[in-house]
Amino acid sequence: MFQVSSTSKLAIKIFVLLGSCSSENQMSLNELSKKLRVSKKYLQRILLKLQKSGLLKSIRGKKGGYVLPKPADQITILDILRVTENDLNLIDCLKTNGLKECPRANQCITRKLWQKVKTEIEEFAKSITIKDLLDAYEKFKVKSYIYHI
Repeated sequence: MFQVSSTSKLAIKIFVLLGSCSSENQMSLNELSKKLRVSKKYLQRILLKLQKSGLLKSIRGKKGGYVLPKPADQITILDILRVTENDLNLIDCLKTNGLKECPRANQCITRKLWQKVKTEIEEFAKSITIKDLLDAYEKFKVKSYIYHI
């Protein structure tokens, strides 16, 4: 069964953190590492993967860092998962070569079920943007603050 990796969860946190900065401000590797409480080496590997995909922009120099290359409402969770997960398939026969591996794949009733589940998950992940998460976080902060008064 498909399970979201720790890399994907961290990547989503990176985007939320960068999305909370103003568009002119970037965050350095050191800042991200401290705020996310992860090693720079692990974080750098994820940042490089995201940068190579075009989902993240790197600015070089003394005051360099990482920024979102487009507005937070244009980056979906599915965009991130497609970069960070090797495979979004729930079962092996949904993979490209799955039909070749299973001689009954074309007649399999459950294969269609899993394909539908995969499609629903992808549509749901596609419907949620980084801005949606930022908005939800802002509401959470307000409610948490009021609750603790």
